[in-house]
Parts: sequence; structure tokens; C-alpha cells
Amino acid sequence: HDIDFVYHDLLIVDDNLSIVDTLYSRPLKYPYHRDLLKNGNAINCSSVVCKSSIFTNVGLFDTHNDCIAAEDFDMWIRIAKHGYKFKKISGDLGFYRLHQFNISNYIKTYKYTNYIFNKYKKDIMAISFIRPMWMYKNIFKYFIKRSLRH
Repeated sequence: HDIDFVYHDLLIVDDNLSIVDTLYSRPLKYPYHRDLLKNGNAINCSSVVCKSSIFTNVGLFDTHNDCIAAEDFDMWIRIAKHGYKFKKISGDLGFYRLHQFNISNYIKTYKYTNYIFNKYKKDIMAISFIRPMWMYKNIFKYFIKRSLRH
């Protein structure tokens, strides 16, 4: 079993470090990059352990402004496109702290959704002639939250 990239579920904790929920990952189906593009990010960044040589081959995280909060997702797609083998391992083996300063918000989500779509448009269109459902959900949330603020 030559596995290059492993990940797992995380326990969500609050400011008092009390466990409030679980952040589940899902096992990816091969080809992994198609699964990620079709179904969205399945991997929590802080749950990942991978070979350091991967970054030599695929490059470092994308730091484009519109990729903020999705740098990890973009990296997983690139790693998968290079043919590395992914494996979800069982168990809650880490923590994700939920607080008011978490990086994701509806504006960043809207921006990175469009950025990922444009960056991988050719790959996405090879899977389907429309945007994947997870992208529509992100865009819909943006317009709903934006309209509620005005």
C-alpha cells in the first residue's frame, strides 16, 4: 500500500476547548481530482499528513487573493492531478477550534468558488457541462447573506 497522503476527521472545539461537534471528512473516489472537483473539498487541512516530496513536485500553496480560505482545496486538487494516492484513516485524530476569527466567510467563499471554477474549468467541464452542486450552494449562500445585510 503506497499511500502518499492521509487525512482524518477532526473534533470541533469551542473557545473553552469543549467538544461541540465533529468535522467529518469523506473517503475520496478515484480519480481523486475529479471527486474533489465534482463533490467539493472533503479534506480538513489540519488533518493531513503527506510526503514532503509532494510539494517539490506540485509546488506550494496558491496565494492568490481570491484563493484565500481554499489554498488547501486547490493544493489537494493539484496533488490528486499528479497521481498521488489518498487515504482517509478512521478516527477523530485532531481538533478544529471554532471561533469568531475563523478565516472562512461568505465573501471569501464566493471568491474562492469562482477562482477554483476558473482555474479548473477545463477539468470541471470534462466531468459535467455545468458547475458542480457544491459551487452553486456556495454562490447561493453568498447572495442570500448579501441580501440579508442590505
